[in-house]
Amino acid sequence: MGSGRWLHWRDRPDRKETQAVRSLGRGFVLVLVGAFLLGAYKTNGPGARARDTLASPTRTDTVVKAHRNPTLPKLTSVRTSRHGLYDRVVFTFAGPLPASRTGYVRNVRPAGSDKPVPLDGYADLQVSFDALSRDRSGRLTWPGPASIHPRYPSLRQVTLATGGEQTVFGVGVDHRVGFRVIEVDKPSRIAIDLAS
Repeated sequence: MGSGRWLHWRDRPDRKETQAVRSLGRGFVLVLVGAFLLGAYKTNGPGARARDTLASPTRTDTVVKAHRNPTLPKLTSVRTSRHGLYDRVVFTFAGPLPASRTGYVRNVRPAGSDKPVPLDGYADLQVSFDALSRDRSGRLTWPGPASIHPRYPSLRQVTLATGGEQTVFGVGVDHRVGFRVIEVDKPSRIAIDLAS
C-alpha cells in the first residue's frame, strides 16, 4: 500500500465523532444565520430609525398642519440633533398633535410686538403651534432653556418668541435651505428637518 492514501478501518473516525462534528457545524451555521437575521431586523424592522433613509429636504414653502383638539397640548421638550443630510429640531407634546404652521419669514416677531427676535444665521424660520408652552405662573412647560444654540451647519438657533396658548418659535438658519415637517404620535412630536 502507498503512504497514507488509504485509511485503515481502525484509523477512521467512528460514527459518533462524525455526528458530533456535523452537529457542531450545524450549530455554527445556525448561529451565523441568527446573527444575520437579527442584524437585518434591527436595520429594517419596527423601531428602525427612519432618519437613516431620509433624503435631504427640498421644500421652502410654508407648511400648515391642521388639527382640531378639544384641549390644548402641552409642550414637554425641545431637542436638536445633527444627521448626515439634515439638522433636526424636535418638539414633543403631552396630548394630541397641535395645529402648526412652519415657514420662512423676514423676521420672527413676538405676538403684539414690532421688535424682531434676534436669531443666529441669515434666514428666519417661524414655527407656530396651538399648544401651551408656559404654565399659569409663566414658567416654561418643559425643562428649558427657552433658547438653544446648536450651531449645526444649517440649524443655528431655536428660541421661544411667544409663549402661552399660541406658541411661536424662531429658528435661526444659516441660509435659506429646504425643510420638511414630520408629525409622529405616541408621544406627539413634530420634527423639522433642515437640509445641511
